[in-house]
This record gives sequence, structure tokens and C-alpha cells, in this order.
Amino acid sequence: MKISALLGNYPGTRFFRDTPNPDLDVDFLPGRPVTHFRKFARDLHIDIAEFPIMTFLMAHEREAPLALLPAVVLGGYQHAHLFCKAGGPIRHPADLAGKRIGVRAYPVTTVTWLRDILEREHGVSRNDITWVTFEEPHLDNFDNPANVSPAPDGLTAEEMLNNGALDAAVLRAAPDGYDFVPVIPNPHSAGKTWCQRESAIQINHVMTVPRTFAARHPLVVTNFIQALETSIKMAGNPTPFGRKAVEPSLSLAIACARRQGIIRKTANVDNLYSCNGLG
Repeated sequence: MKISALLGNYPGTRFFRDTPNPDLDVDFLPGRPVTHFRKFARDLHIDIAEFPIMTFLMAHEREAPLALLPAVVLGGYQHAHLFCKAGGPIRHPADLAGKRIGVRAYPVTTVTWLRDILEREHGVSRNDITWVTFEEPHLDNFDNPANVSPAPDGLTAEEMLNNGALDAAVLRAAPDGYDFVPVIPNPHSAGKTWCQRESAIQINHVMTVPRTFAARHPLVVTNFIQALETSIKMAGNPTPFGRKAVEPSLSLAIACARRQGIIRKTANVDNLYSCNGLG
């Protein structure tokens, strides 16, 4: 049977995506995974899907019939994704108190990790910042805190940061044509230090499966996961695979989501998975 899958092109997934597998007939959805997340969160229309960890935890708490598979496909550290304008008033993370930060949406995974980093490593409360959003959250029933404000129509985060309407912004990378610099000093060193201290990574995206599909086609799901495991191993294990390897990072993600108010209670890890036999 042909299955639909949402899986980005990363070092750990490239072999799987590029190599025919006699046990699987996979239709990989085109485009960047982020363009599919909102529809998948509503409709669960994809058989096996990469999905942001924070959105998954929120969906699980809302009893969405979606299960975790024991594979991280994107993750590391988020310290390098918070930018300010070079030569501007923001010189240190502590300068962000009382300021405006542009974000795609409040509960986005990278943004949630960065709020936690600012609070726990730099003493800047999320409540002391105005979070300016450019998109709606992936889940329709998420209530933004009072200090979240939508951006004006027609402007990008890069434009608003450049013209001073924002003091900082969470971006994938420093864009061409703008003189932006990381807010967190030595962000890559800081991120690596975090990962070494915690013996874990900051998860971005995990693999998920609608529970109805997992129940009806367990062998297909097993074959998919085994093929992904081979691909990750061939790439030198850039991200955790298997429940034992994933659990330290997953536990930290759950704790972060709880601290940041993305979920109301700590999730039971065993209940996240489709069945105990996977991973």
C-alpha cells in the first residue's frame, strides 16, 4: 500500500528519502514540513508525519488521536535563533526586559525553548516581554497570553526589526541584506554547553502517527520506523532514535512546555506512544 509521509530533508533522513525500499511505498509530501503542520494538526490527514514537539504535546493534552514514534528528526539547541539589530540598544539578553520580540507564533517550539532559555539562563521573564506574532498557532484552541500582540498586516519580522518596531526577533537564520546579530553571546558555544550539561538536545521535530493508522497498519509503521532508524544510523546518529535514547530529551521538552504554560500538566511519557512495541 502507498502511504503519505511528511518528512523533511535532513542529514538523518536523506538516505531514507532518496533510497527505494522494497517494504515501503511512500509518497513524501512536497515542500517544507512547516507548511503542512497547521492542516495536519486539524485533520490528521497524513499517515506518518514529522511534527513540532510543543505542538504535539499540546495536541496530546487536548486528547488528539495522535501518537509519538520514537524518533527525533530535527533538534539541537535554539540559542542562535534570537536576533537583534547590530549597533542597537540590545547588547545582552537582559536588555530584552520590557521590549518587543517578533515570533512566528507564541507556542512555536523554537520560541518556547528560547523563552525558557531567557528565563532560566538570563533572568528575563516571559511576562516582561511583548511577543509580536506573525501567524496563528498550529492549534485553533490555543489562547495567547495577554502580552501577545499580532503584528501589523503586510510587514515581516525582518522589516520590523530593521526599522526599530521590534527589539529582537526569532528567525531561522540571519537574513541577507540585514545587519542582524545574535542576542545571546557566543550562541553556539552556549547551546553546546546546554546540551552537554543536560546530556540531551532541545527537540524541534519528532515523528508522529494518527492512532487509527497505527492500529490498522502496525507493520507499515514498524517498517517505516526501521527504515528511518537505518537512515539515522548511516548519518552518524545526528538525532536520537529509540525510546531509551529519546527519553532524556523528551522529558526536558515536557518540563519546558509545562514551565512555559504550553501544557497544563506533565505528560506521562508512556501515554505519548502508539504502543509499547515500537522503539
